[in-house]
Amino acid sequence: EVTNGPKKTNVTITYWGPNGANFEVGAYANHIEQSGTCTLTLKKGSIVLTASRTAIDNVSTMSCGALSVKNSKVTPGTWTATVKYTSNKYQGSTTKQLEVQ
Repeated sequence: EVTNGPKKTNVTITYWGPNGANFEVGAYANHIEQSGTCTLTLKKGSIVLTASRTAIDNVSTMSCGALSVKNSKVTPGTWTATVKYTSNKYQGSTTKQLEVQ
């Protein structure tokens, strides 16, 4: 079996915002398989916050669930959020500007 590395998947950020002590970013990848990993990177200036979770299959997509960092670290301003999905079979990422109040 010849494979040319992972296939591309589309990643979508569905929501973001504070939830109690955490700042959460929700996302999913547009395919289905047994398992994968979602990684969130939040950047503002020299500040970089990261979180990762195991993705789970949710009918027709791979759900990242809530990727969370400490809300106290997410100061007001414009943050660049990148969510990356990786597995043996698929990879993809998406980037979105988040305006934090």
